[in-house]
Amino acid sequence: MLTFMPVVVAPTIVRAESASSADVAAQVDELARQRAELVTRLKGLKGKIDSAGDLIGRKAGAAEVARATVEELRAVVSPLLAAVADNGDISQLAMKALKNASDRKAALERDTRFTPDERARLVAAWDVRIKATAEANVELEKARTKFLQLMYTLQTKEDLIGEWAAIAAQDEVINAMHELTAALNETSVDVKNFIALLEGAGS
Repeated sequence: MLTFMPVVVAPTIVRAESASSADVAAQVDELARQRAELVTRLKGLKGKIDSAGDLIGRKAGAAEVARATVEELRAVVSPLLAAVADNGDISQLAMKALKNASDRKAALERDTRFTPDERARLVAAWDVRIKATAEANVELEKARTKFLQLMYTLQTKEDLIGEWAAIAAQDEVINAMHELTAALNETSVDVKNFIALLEGAGS
């Protein structure tokens, strides 16, 4: 007669295997989480590299930056010079304003729609306005002449302005390089830590 011996499984071994499986599962979850965070950081770094490249591409050419700055300045200064020049828009507007007032006074002096007293009062009122317009023209002419000289001076400084703009652009490039260096160093630490976690998984 055959006798079968019962198979005994040590509870401690089962518990050890269960604990080991749980540890591995936890490590897998942690690796997945860390991988997802690392991917996000790497994408962010790629965006910073692209932004820095775009900035340097636009700002690194000092000659081009200076030229663009001068052109932008000329686009504003040139029409202003034309407006404030002798016999320019401002001078013509001032003369037109005075002529309009004088013409209106002359027309009223011949206007028969009003009584002599009404006409006299209207003409007197226009006399006051003509004087005020003439005085305003004097002040405007002073301001126009002063501004015109400043515009001429600014025009002679356009190359200097362009060079300082190029220097400012280079400062932006240097700052972008420093920021990119810091981002690379920070992300290098993240990658190094993830590699260490990866190599230590399962141990």
